Amino acid sequence: MQALDDVCCYSMQDYLKEILNRVSFDKELFLKELKKHRRWLTPEECEMLDAWVLENHSEIIGDRTNHPVAG
Repeated sequence: MQALDDVCCYSMQDYLKEILNRVSFDKELFLKELKKHRRWLTPEECEMLDAWVLENHSEIIGDRTNHPVAG
């Protein structure tokens, strides 16, 4: 049951990051997944995720320095 233990210790934010990395080839899909999954995160987690997206996928979202990443 090692796989189940690994899933239990996996945060929603980490799960979302993995999904976003996998769909980063398609801008529309990336933004759709980001918007859909933000509903599950706290405001603090959303801020951390926004910073991660800006750091790792800025080419997808463009210049949104004055706007939330997927708001």
